[in-house]
Amino acid sequence: MEKKSTYSHLEHLLKHTHKAYYSSGILFKTDGSIVEVTPDLQACLQKAVSIYDADPFIGSLQSIFEHLTPGDAPIFFPRVETTHLGKEKGIYDYSFHAEWVEGEPLILCTITDTSDQNYYLFQVQNERNRALIEKELQELQKTKEQQKENIRKKIEEIQQQKNLAEAEKRKIIESLNYAQRIQEALLPSQQTLQQMPFPFFVFWQPCDLISGDFYYLHYSKDFTYIILGDCTGHGVPGGILTSIGIMALRQALLLNPDIPPHQLIQLIDENIHSLFDHTQNSSPDKVVRDGMELAVLRIHQSEQYIEYAGAGIPLYLLHAGKVSMIRPQQAGISSIFNNGTGYQSERIPYTQGTELFLSSDGYIDQIGSEANCRFKRRRFVKLIERLFGKPFNEHKDYIKEAFFQWKGIQPQTDDVLVLGVQLS
Repeated sequence: MEKKSTYSHLEHLLKHTHKAYYSSGILFKTDGSIVEVTPDLQACLQKAVSIYDADPFIGSLQSIFEHLTPGDAPIFFPRVETTHLGKEKGIYDYSFHAEWVEGEPLILCTITDTSDQNYYLFQVQNERNRALIEKELQELQKTKEQQKENIRKKIEEIQQQKNLAEAEKRKIIESLNYAQRIQEALLPSQQTLQQMPFPFFVFWQPCDLISGDFYYLHYSKDFTYIILGDCTGHGVPGGILTSIGIMALRQALLLNPDIPPHQLIQLIDENIHSLFDHTQNSSPDKVVRDGMELAVLRIHQSEQYIEYAGAGIPLYLLHAGKVSMIRPQQAGISSIFNNGTGYQSERIPYTQGTELFLSSDGYIDQIGSEANCRFKRRRFVKLIERLFGKPFNEHKDYIKEAFFQWKGIQPQTDDVLVLGVQLS
């Protein structure tokens, strides 16, 4: 085909493109060599120049053209943003299809510059986007302000709840501190402790501010009483029971200063039963089954013997490096495990230097940090045996240090109370 007829063919094709925009045409072989171009491109394209080198976008499609044959559907690439034949970057529509020219398959490329149209559309779209963005920003700002207001209200509500909780906590702590002072006032005073005719120590370690363990001392003309109680639970419930137990002991010993240990326990047991007996016919959640364990020692110094009675708390005697444990007769005061045989006092003679120990179960029930098990009674007996030969005034510190060393970082399990006395 002659160049004229070739251009005529291109001119004919361009007439059928969008007339609102200027179109250029290129006819080239699949290897990129140019056969003919429209007049507007003749200044920048020569036959010797490869179209693949002249137009980066067309060059990127070389592998496609190698498989494009006459009769295939045209390939159209709209709105391609590229640098076209040395011009400034613009937006172009590219159309490609294969044609037979003088018996040779050639690629006919039509290029339409749509930059102005796309710029206009871009401006319109940009305005729309700006309006949408502005609306979205307003909505976001509104949402943000609403969220800030909600957060402010929530913070204010939380702060109010925190203030109420702190106020309630202060009231509770004040009440507990006051209850602690009352409980400590019920325990033997310093003056009472100083009246003790024997070397004596108390290791008292409550689990909470208020303890469920208590001790009581009483002196009559002939006897010294040492009493240890371990009430059900700890904290406030245990503290209430300790108050009941101490007041019952005080009343009983006031009426009968020389009462035998087993009779004293029996009297306390009856008082506890009578105090809570009316709840037995109540609904299950109101029945009171709480009680206490109690150990009573009565020491007759002039005749050198002790009398012991126990409800759930054993007596430990240390003599000549060996520990003897006297077991209690009953499980506990007001306990469902009482066997109904009553309490008995056991009379035990002693020699000078014999040591007596009473302990609530908080010590032996403490979980160890390393062993992750209870201290148990066997270890407690060995602990007492190791006290033999040590000065009595060091016993409390030794027992205390052993407890905290065993406990480690574990929380305290229960109230702890250990009493020790060296007889003379």
